[in-house]
Amino acid sequence: MLAADVFVYVNDLAAVLADVARVLAPRGMLAFTVETHSGAGVALLPTLRFAHSELYLRDAIAGAGLTLLALDQAAIRTEKGEPVNGLVLVAGLVGEAIHRHARA
Repeated sequence: MLAADVFVYVNDLAAVLADVARVLAPRGMLAFTVETHSGAGVALLPTLRFAHSELYLRDAIAGAGLTLLALDQAAIRTEKGEPVNGLVLVAGLVGEAIHRHARA
């Protein structure tokens, strides 16, 4: 699954990630981008988009039963000629997560 520049419109990603984990095929992956900030949790930005902290994302991914496979800082788009700081993440059902998913 791919969600590029989509989750910036979602405050709480925990439910979304849990639903993704529920329908993801074994060894399936989700790649997505978010805007980020240096604080904790989720912040509503003046642009009316949400920024998610790295720790929040790690916790939400683990809470959904997914494994974080990659997390990289990147300029996820350009807005008004300026780069927008964000993260590119890949998570998936791998290892023990596949077995937990199959039993659920």
